[in-house]
Amino acid sequence: MTALRCLPAGDGAVLAELGSLAETLALFQALGARPAGVEDVIPAARTLLVPFDPAVLSARAVAAWLRRAASAVAAGSAGGLVTAGGVSGSPGAGLAKGPSGLPHAGPAAGGDPSGPSAGGLAAGAGRRVEIPVRYAGEDLEEVAGLLGLTRAELIERHTGTDYLAAFAGFAPGFVYLAGGDPCFHGVPRRAAPRVRVPAGSVAVAGDFSAVYPSDSPGGWQLLGATPWRMWDMDRAEPALVQPGFRVRFRDLDAPGAVWSLPASSGSAGAAALAALAGSAAAAAAAAPAPSREAADAPGPSTLPGLSKSSGLVDSSDPSAASAPVSALAAASAAAAEPAAACEVLDAGLQTLVQDEGRPGLTRLGVSRSGALDRGAMRRANRLVDNPPGLPVLEHALGGLRLVCRGRAVVAVTGATAPVVATSASGMRLPAAAGHPIELREGDELRIGRVRAGVRCYVAVRGGWAVRPVLGSCATDILAGLGPAPLRRGDRIPIGRLVPNRGGALDAPGGDAGDAADAPEASGAAAAPHAPHAPDAPEAPEAPEAAPPRAGERVFLDVIPGPRDDWFEAGALHRLLSQDWIVTPQSNRVGMRLAGAEPLVRSRAGELPSEGTVAGALQVPPSGQPVLFLADHPLTGGYPVIAVVPVGQLDRLAQVPVGAVLRFRRAPRPL
Repeated sequence: MTALRCLPAGDGAVLAELGSLAETLALFQALGARPAGVEDVIPAARTLLVPFDPAVLSARAVAAWLRRAASAVAAGSAGGLVTAGGVSGSPGAGLAKGPSGLPHAGPAAGGDPSGPSAGGLAAGAGRRVEIPVRYAGEDLEEVAGLLGLTRAELIERHTGTDYLAAFAGFAPGFVYLAGGDPCFHGVPRRAAPRVRVPAGSVAVAGDFSAVYPSDSPGGWQLLGATPWRMWDMDRAEPALVQPGFRVRFRDLDAPGAVWSLPASSGSAGAAALAALAGSAAAAAAAAPAPSREAADAPGPSTLPGLSKSSGLVDSSDPSAASAPVSALAAASAAAAEPAAACEVLDAGLQTLVQDEGRPGLTRLGVSRSGALDRGAMRRANRLVDNPPGLPVLEHALGGLRLVCRGRAVVAVTGATAPVVATSASGMRLPAAAGHPIELREGDELRIGRVRAGVRCYVAVRGGWAVRPVLGSCATDILAGLGPAPLRRGDRIPIGRLVPNRGGALDAPGGDAGDAADAPEASGAAAAPHAPHAPDAPEAPEAPEAAPPRAGERVFLDVIPGPRDDWFEAGALHRLLSQDWIVTPQSNRVGMRLAGAEPLVRSRAGELPSEGTVAGALQVPPSGQPVLFLADHPLTGGYPVIAVVPVGQLDRLAQVPVGAVLRFRRAPRPL
């Protein structure tokens, strides 16, 4: 085994670099039980990214753990999945047979039907998926010419051997497939990436093949398309292919080809199959109403699982049970009939539901996501006596207006903005950011234009009862997971569970205080508003640090690496010595920065894909860095020159467009 190289990726992750994919997967499988504080292990082409909690574990301890495992692999105590010639094992190993005796997609006999565990690839070994392909891609002829093959020879070679699903990245359901015929190794990416690559496109680039799970930009060479959905939230396992699976491509146009749809892909898959087979009439006959997957994609649509008329959680939706649900998410969605709700009168520029995100799903290509300013989220929840990670509303730049249907206690934290509450009759009510605010039927909460910072966080006692997706209520705008952005007319249910002083969650009602506050049975009007004292926190929250304004200079520490050696000697100095302006091309994925002098690389060629972290300064060929935020891609192919420390990520959430960043060098932990 090549000598292991451990590089810092900020103060909360270590990047372990090896010599090949085979060595990377061998080390990944040999790691075994993780030390306390290790949050994940993300394999890629030649690296393992190990995020950890710096409050629990040091980078040196993580590196020592990795080196011990690498020494064990080198000594022969752990085996790899890939041989020097590609995927080990015969092409037909583990192939399941259908009732007709034809090969079909699905787990091999004796395979583990539950799929790979979060800890490694071994649990998925032996499962084999066959993917039918119509080989008519836009780049098919060009790639055939590049390889010196005819069209028929290219198809024969691409379908002739098994591939290993090596690692996930880029998007949910996007899996890098290693092995295959050696002629495809080293196929270059397109010089100019396409703005849109259709879902189901089968492509090659570098040493890998892959299938695009959704419409997205992309620079791989397109050979064809498959009707199979690589990512389908209606399946018990949303990802058709997961790391550790074996994959075989089959020519859809081969004589006598017969295929059965994967479980739960429904008539949408049948329509796609018919369309690829060239039968427009059959495709039209099989086409269903718009899929739930399309309806749930972020955009101007209602929140998944919510009813405009009732505001109830849709407990019948199968995606609600598609992954283990955290205790906090379960608490937020526990109400069968929420006691109250808030209706959106104006969502402003952007209002999303966020919580602590989706840790532990990187094997599916799913990043953590979650609230950008987690400190503000937790403060808002504490103000209303919630557990710190219950779902909140993350609202950008002001303009949010909510009307209460029932009774609620809310709190607003984060960016500096006026917070106003008015009764149904128009009377001004006591309200201020950083304090609990009591609302009754018809009361309106309004957040004015943000004066400093970017994002406000709105918590409600009991949590917003939004249906979890893969164990979280967070909206990931890059992956297209979670509730759609709020829009006018949406009703957001409020959880029926409320915290008590002991920290447990109790159902509301039946309390003497509640009875005393209720309107008289004779129909008398409700008592006038009074400050909410009985359940309010004993002491107000500590004041938040003042967020920055547009034009202000914001100082941030950066830790050099892991790929600062990919740049010219003066690049790190240029990063630290000049102003970087936050451009309007910024969002929850990352902040695009503009500086007078670009950062110039010293190495040509492409960096093999490797895991990324929030706070990473990734530098594309333009030399103008992108500072990754919570919805960053799981893996990336541009070098990262430095990383912002974990403790300063919340501040990034409040840096507005037009602010000026200045970076200060912090010591490397390795």
